[in-house]
Amino acid sequence: MNSARSVRIIYGLSILGLVFFLLWYFARFTFFLEGTGRVSAKDYFLSEPYNVKIKNIYVVPGTNVEAGDVLAEFESFQVDQYITDILKAITEQTTKEADLKIRLATAIASKTTGFKRSDFAAESVRKMERLPQGLFSNQDRIPFYREQAMAKKDASTVSAEIDEITKQLEILSNNRQMLHDRIDKIRKDFQNGQILAPIDGIIGARLANTGATVIAGEVIAEVFDKKDIYIDWEIPLGRFIEPKVGDPVFIVSGFATMEGKISDIYPISTKLGENQKEVFSSAPQGQTARIRVDYPEKLEKFAIDSLVTIRMNYNTILDDLFRFFMGWFAKS
Repeated sequence: MNSARSVRIIYGLSILGLVFFLLWYFARFTFFLEGTGRVSAKDYFLSEPYNVKIKNIYVVPGTNVEAGDVLAEFESFQVDQYITDILKAITEQTTKEADLKIRLATAIASKTTGFKRSDFAAESVRKMERLPQGLFSNQDRIPFYREQAMAKKDASTVSAEIDEITKQLEILSNNRQMLHDRIDKIRKDFQNGQILAPIDGIIGARLANTGATVIAGEVIAEVFDKKDIYIDWEIPLGRFIEPKVGDPVFIVSGFATMEGKISDIYPISTKLGENQKEVFSSAPQGQTARIRVDYPEKLEKFAIDSLVTIRMNYNTILDDLFRFFMGWFAKS
């Protein structure tokens, strides 16, 4: 009798457990909305505007770095070639300036003589014109007028040449300064052949290898800002209540659970889709919600790019129940 009763009890409990399991499995979505979220952070892609060759990499994915830390060293034949070409252009500009300065000095030296000649020719013409009319014939007057015209022309030519040379020297000086500024900018961008961390953060998976040649604009290193960690949640389509900005959610990863809030909702689903590379994975649908917590440092326990479960309860009673158990487990 006892054996038969025990069998019936075990059988009944099994049936009851199966019923509860089926109810939970098929009916739980009427109590809360559940989906997968991906831990992410604001990221910085570090690259160079020139083709470079990586000499050394001092970090690996997951390394914690501080702003200003040297992440990698590189060299660039392209940068050396740019600087060499600019230095050649500067040399040409300097040579032109030297020639113009010689011409300017010569023109300035001859300017005084030219004006004296012009003044002397004009004075000679005035004296000749004050003499009696019959003393000089028209043929005799021509040389005086010719000399006056030529002297005035030469003086004007020297003045115009001085003005033009001065303008050209100013243009060449500005061009030379622009070339020097260009070299300074190249050297500044080059950063002595070093890639520096722009912020305190975590090195991402996109990292160049030692000895690799990286073209201009290609990512050499990726740095995540560990002070700006968040979770992107692909909102499931099968939902009874539309999530809104400010709604509380619960982040579950293993035995760890914490509360967060929806800070933004984006009408796009490509954020999570970028990381779903599996052949048989379903295409992302719906909207993307960004989840943040009151204390972002709490999210540092989750690895960047890892998956977590996001639950949004349809009833505030369930929210309070979740908070109660979270507090109870925290105390225990």
